[in-house]
Amino acid sequence: MNKTTFLAHQFRNCLGAIPSEQTVKEALRSMSCRVIYFDTGGEEDRLINLLGLTDYAHQTNAFACEWCDHRFIFVRGTLPQAQRVHLLLHEAGHILQGHTAQPGAHKKNDLHERQAELFRKRVEHPGVLWQAGHALDQIRFSLTTVLLLLTLFLATLCLTSARTAKTHATPPPSIEQCAHLALPSI
Repeated sequence: MNKTTFLAHQFRNCLGAIPSEQTVKEALRSMSCRVIYFDTGGEEDRLINLLGLTDYAHQTNAFACEWCDHRFIFVRGTLPQAQRVHLLLHEAGHILQGHTAQPGAHKKNDLHERQAELFRKRVEHPGVLWQAGHALDQIRFSLTTVLLLLTLFLATLCLTSARTAKTHATPPPSIEQCAHLALPSI
């Protein structure tokens, strides 16, 4: 299990239920991370201005940063709730993986973006991803079992042919004659 998957699993356990805006905010608050909605015309917009993030805030719908040992997630407050939840989880992925920067030092990093998005997907849809991995393991195990049983059957068939050949005074099949019965491994 990689770091992103592990963190997503732990965060999902903190939520206890299907992620909602409230449960995600509570989980973030328990990790000393403050969620701030901007572009609402309130005090929060003044904080963005104070931090020198006004231009950056106009270019994006959400971002995470650290300032004076405090962690913040800023989300555009005018977005639909489902999109805010999606963005909160994405930004939580940045926070938990240490991708935060000082205000004004926001540079997109493709690897960090992929990790944050994977975190979001694993929190929002844990069953789909975990079940897919489990299903592949089950298929691999089943195929291995079938091949093993088939190999045992073919070995028994060769031995039976050898015994039958002995009683009829014909030589048993050679390894080369049974080789065509061998199956490829997985």
